[in-house]
Amino acid sequence: MATNQKYLLCALSFLVSSQAMGMRQVTSRTGVQVGRALGAGAVSTVGRQFETSMPDLMSGDQAQQQLFLIEGNIGAGKSTFLQMLSNYFPQAVCIPEPCDKWQNIQGHNLLDAFYKDTKRWAYSMLSYVMMTVVQQFQNFVRPTSNIYFMERSLFSGKYCFFKNLAAAGMLNDLEQAMYINSWDWFNKQMPKPRGVIYLHTTPEVCHNRMKARARAEEGVVSLEYLQTLHDRHENWLVSKQWSDDEEIPVLTLNACLDFKNDIEVQKQFVKLINDFMQNEGRIKSPGAIRTNSVMSVNRNA
Repeated sequence: MATNQKYLLCALSFLVSSQAMGMRQVTSRTGVQVGRALGAGAVSTVGRQFETSMPDLMSGDQAQQQLFLIEGNIGAGKSTFLQMLSNYFPQAVCIPEPCDKWQNIQGHNLLDAFYKDTKRWAYSMLSYVMMTVVQQFQNFVRPTSNIYFMERSLFSGKYCFFKNLAAAGMLNDLEQAMYINSWDWFNKQMPKPRGVIYLHTTPEVCHNRMKARARAEEGVVSLEYLQTLHDRHENWLVSKQWSDDEEIPVLTLNACLDFKNDIEVQKQFVKLINDFMQNEGRIKSPGAIRTNSVMSVNRNA
């Protein structure tokens, strides 16, 4: 692990090629159809004591690490969702997005600089995010755990933010080539994800939640920008517009629902996540998980 950390410090200069990984979507065994109509209705309530299970945790070796990504637009509720996962799956390791590392680099705020002068700092932001995402995962690896929920990933960096910045003319050809080659190297430092949990929301809901949390750097983020990122997430995780030959299952949840406060919605979410982990992650020998907490979910078609 120490050696990997040293490599990461100079990894931005590495240009190594590898095959990236794509995504595919899955259909719920319970027949819940979500897709683009996710925001249209609420999930049904559960009228009995909620019971479920979670997989046993094996070794922390990379070959055994079961990594599930939490993805969604800015303001979709990923941090809140991750906190609830930690309540329901207390043996799993929940890895937050390393925003604090972008806000304080020896006293400098890269996130703020990026929003204020995007073209100047676009490549710096993308590159530093890559490095800190891998560092964050390695810092949270536990030898007694193999189930990991991770907020955002290298994939959203590439398929949403990189593509968005490149299309907007914020990256020149050399910067784009450097990013892609660096991304390939960084991706090799991570275990292949077993699945993606996509928090599907409308840009309007994200905008309202973003304003409510009032993160200082995000004051300049417009509804139009959120719509653009929403479209990138939809192209990536719903329309499946990528060119890679490896597939990762996707579970889409209706994050427009009040999964923060609605206990019945939370119970349905946990049930679907547990099924998704066992069926798509191929995790066996389930053990008990905590059931006196609250959370939410709905599945993608």
